[in-house]
Amino acid sequence: MKTIEKPFTRLFMDHGINRSNAPKRTEAKEKLAPVRYNARTLAALCLVVLILTLSLTQAKPVTAEPGAAAGTQQAGAEDEVTITLSRDEAELYERLRQVMTVIREIHPRDVSLETLYEGALKGAAEAVADPYTQYMGKEEFGDFASSIEGEYVGIGVTIELVNGKITVVNTFPGSPARQAGMKAGDVITRVAGQDMAAKSLTEASTLLRGQEGTAVSVTIYRPSTGETLEMDLIRRKITIPTLDFRDLGDGLKYIAIAQFTSETGRNFPALIKTAKMFGMKGLILDLRDNPGGTLEDCLEVLKCLVPKGPMVSLVYKEGREEYSNEEDPEKVIPVVVLTNGGTASAAEIVAAAVRDRGVGILVGERTYGKGTVQAVLEFKNGSGIKLTIGEYLPPGGQSLDRKGLIPDVYVPPQETVLPKKPEATRTLRRGMVGLDVLAVQEALAFIGYNVGKPDGIFGPRTETAVKTFQRGISRPATGIADPGLIDMLFDATEAFAREHHQDNVLEKAIEILRRKVDTGEWGIEVAKPAA
Repeated sequence: MKTIEKPFTRLFMDHGINRSNAPKRTEAKEKLAPVRYNARTLAALCLVVLILTLSLTQAKPVTAEPGAAAGTQQAGAEDEVTITLSRDEAELYERLRQVMTVIREIHPRDVSLETLYEGALKGAAEAVADPYTQYMGKEEFGDFASSIEGEYVGIGVTIELVNGKITVVNTFPGSPARQAGMKAGDVITRVAGQDMAAKSLTEASTLLRGQEGTAVSVTIYRPSTGETLEMDLIRRKITIPTLDFRDLGDGLKYIAIAQFTSETGRNFPALIKTAKMFGMKGLILDLRDNPGGTLEDCLEVLKCLVPKGPMVSLVYKEGREEYSNEEDPEKVIPVVVLTNGGTASAAEIVAAAVRDRGVGILVGERTYGKGTVQAVLEFKNGSGIKLTIGEYLPPGGQSLDRKGLIPDVYVPPQETVLPKKPEATRTLRRGMVGLDVLAVQEALAFIGYNVGKPDGIFGPRTETAVKTFQRGISRPATGIADPGLIDMLFDATEAFAREHHQDNVLEKAIEILRRKVDTGEWGIEVAKPAA
């Protein structure tokens, strides 16, 4: 799933409902007696908690005897337990033991039984050929559990394993990754000098995280342009935001949801109720770069937006479960949902239901396309498995998995091209010539200083612009650009770009929503609502 530098925690629906799953706290563990779980039971359990944790009886060493029903235990030696298996299972188990014995006896390196069994368990999960199903050893699972809290130290990305490649699903606002220009769809090829080709999500997550203030080098490949980019990032504490509210005027409101957590489920209904009291006529719901979250909390959002009727269906191996809004909202208002390639899982449920139920339209780019649901099982020894247990379908009945949602109005984001910082810097002063002078001139011009036409010649206009910049940051106005000042200058270009960024997707959404509020028509062809 989508990982916050993390394995799938962000991309999988975080499916499992726990109203107490607020950021900054760990999930409570339920102590359950040993029990056999079929797919239906798992489905029901995962709808109760965000992270389903089971305390299972730890197995003792066993010997296999074919013949009787599986699971029958007989008393043996003091440190052994005899378990009787079916003949087919016993043959498979014996083959596994033979492979382990050969490895331990012949391989030149000492390999423990625990290592071999852990490898076999990982292989069992990998044999499913499902990128969202993964067995994790004790240490891995501990890292995974800590990563799903609402705060952690890293570079601020959600990653997923796509076709065996560590792929960025989204970046968080204000994070080192986003500030450096990392985007959804980028493939992380190296972290701290280590090749990611054979790394798991957990291993990649561990390398990306670290102590606050430490540096990490990340190499990415951008399939959309064919570029390979090197990024030097400083890890810092990442707090996962949830809701951002703005009043756009004329009865139009804007709410951005970064991910669906219990905080979202608690606060969104109150926010909508207050906005309606103050005359809200239409809503722009920004789900760009929202990797998903809990099913329960995305349904709490939908209950405020769609009329009485279906919201989503979950299809399991042994059945199907329907989720419906049991009553109409106080007032159904038109909604424009903003989407992009980072809109995934639970966020896609909301976007699809809003459109399928005839409440609103989608503006932006095609969504990620994750239509499966996972549960997480923790074993008594601290290891665990994340396991796909079903697929979700929106009211229209179409599968979204690996397809995504195509927006009603396609609007690609407007790219801001920043001046490129020179790789090697020297102290620059009047009379010098070079590409580094040209880069400094372009940076000064980008943030509004008059350098004339950038030409790579450090003349009087460039000197005056440098002095003005120095005064603005409370530095002596020498007109000389040393490497430290050049670093500050290029930091200033990034800050300027963020502050003055034109959100053309939002502007188009406002235009469409205002037309809908004023005329009652979207002004575009919209599909017939699902019943």
